[in-house]
Amino acid sequence: MAIRLLEHVPVDQIEAEATQIQPGRGLRTLLIGVFYAIGWTAGKVSVGGRLAMAGIRRGWKDARAGLDVPHGGR
Repeated sequence: MAIRLLEHVPVDQIEAEATQIQPGRGLRTLLIGVFYAIGWTAGKVSVGGRLAMAGIRRGWKDARAGLDVPHGGR
């Protein structure tokens, strides 16, 4: 039964399609994708970092100026 199944495998078509595959292009795309993801993540972290630093700076200035922070309207 397995031999009959193998007789129907389109070997010529598979070989023709296999010669069109460009493994170098796939590897380049993967490598570029990794660096893109690193850059994207760094960009998002830097925005979050700037917001965090601005909040810390504002809190620091308020504490140094002796300002009381409101406690939810109590």
